[in-house]
Amino acid sequence: MLVLKVGEPYPGTIPKSEHCRIDMSDAGLAMYLCYKKPSEKEIDEICRGELTVALTMLKSVIFFLAKFGSQPWIDMPYNYILSTDLTNLQKPEGTLGYALTICLIDISNGIVKANRLIGLPNKFSKEVYKAINEQKSASVTINQYDTDLSSLYTRYTTADLLRYAVIKQKCAQI
Repeated sequence: MLVLKVGEPYPGTIPKSEHCRIDMSDAGLAMYLCYKKPSEKEIDEICRGELTVALTMLKSVIFFLAKFGSQPWIDMPYNYILSTDLTNLQKPEGTLGYALTICLIDISNGIVKANRLIGLPNKFSKEVYKAINEQKSASVTINQYDTDLSSLYTRYTTADLLRYAVIKQKCAQI
């Protein structure tokens, strides 16, 4: 388990290029926002801004989309075969949803600029559970996922992916 502290170096490998990615483990979801010299406004909105999330499923790819405050939408492709720490996917019960840890890393110096915990809405979490189970039943290989991802990114922008979302919801901070 990674221990993330704002203002301290990220304990893992520092990415060399800007990107956003999502991962899932038995503990919930983790969103890594890897920005080069994020602005104070970006840091503030990621730390405290309203978060809206959306979920789109195309071919073998689940796209998690997120919008922090007034920042533009970002998209993060996902397939459960990428998650080595996801061994026992729990179905969201009652009104509970998955936990989402958000980590903003300044890739220019490796410093963690934000670390935030969000409770995903129950309905959104149930859609994530459903999408992952659909992926599992399709038995997709990593090569097929990569092929699908490349073809989808040549056809769709983030705005297009948002239009295909099966769900879009605002989140509450824990």
